[in-house]
Amino acid sequence: MIVKSSDYAIEIRKLEALERRLPDYHPNIDYIRRTLSRKKAGMEGEQEIHYPLSLLDENKYYILHNLRLADQNGYFQMDTLLLNEKFILILEVKNWQGKIIFGENGQVIREYQNQEEGFPNPISQAKTQQYRLQRWLYRSGITPLPPIEYFVVLISSSTILKTSSPDVKISNKIIYNHDLFNKILEIDQTFVSAQRMKEVQNVAEKLKQSHVPLKENILEQYGFHISDLIKGVFCPKCHFNPMVRRKKKWFCERCKYLSTDAHVEALDDYSLLVGSKITNREARDFLQIESPHVTRRLLKRGLIFTGNTKARTYLLSP
Repeated sequence: MIVKSSDYAIEIRKLEALERRLPDYHPNIDYIRRTLSRKKAGMEGEQEIHYPLSLLDENKYYILHNLRLADQNGYFQMDTLLLNEKFILILEVKNWQGKIIFGENGQVIREYQNQEEGFPNPISQAKTQQYRLQRWLYRSGITPLPPIEYFVVLISSSTILKTSSPDVKISNKIIYNHDLFNKILEIDQTFVSAQRMKEVQNVAEKLKQSHVPLKENILEQYGFHISDLIKGVFCPKCHFNPMVRRKKKWFCERCKYLSTDAHVEALDDYSLLVGSKITNREARDFLQIESPHVTRRLLKRGLIFTGNTKARTYLLSP
């Protein structure tokens, strides 16, 4: 049973809006693009493990995706967490492409498309998560503590694992996605029941309630300000910005495209990047419209509002 779903979808929507609204010359645009690419790879990886996890008896397993917990050292996040009567399993999911080389002293290098890139050692990551989760459960009064296991799951079966020398060994905790279901069953045969399912359910619910999402305001999260953003309405056809308002329609001066609702995506961007509420003045500034009357007509189309005319606030849906 899935207790907590993924947070990837909303994170990716926010990052896509941020990438769209940052100018190409912004010094941090490349960082946002890399982060977006990494999040998309993470979401794809999570989607890939859905199949082997779906083979498990949903009455015997509780599953939490993208669980982020707080402890005395800050926050730690696990891609996927499984709980049953016998054990807890941490899944560190890697959507790696190319050749992965494990070197001495825990060094991990990826060779892909004629480039080399260093990565944190996934075994070290998983062991740290294992330790912090065990400590978190103990300090939360959850006893008896079930055994906590972990796997590093490689999504792509074409990923090649190698070592830099014969003295370096690849951990048997690193598995491919197609082996995940059988590996879980093997672990299940290893342990005896430590808790009843009702107790497991209570632990899963406590973990879900203790989840700490990342800052809702993505601008604050990545250190941006609304002044960093490109304002205005993008053309749905050629993506030129800004479109201009002419005779109750949006007009693109580059491709001559006309639209009645091109502003909707701009308001979606605002809700993802700035907040779920907007005033007429804020909408005029973001949509680059001079007339408050035109802006009011656009905002009143399908949006719920609160307050009187002067203090009216419109509610946006992210």
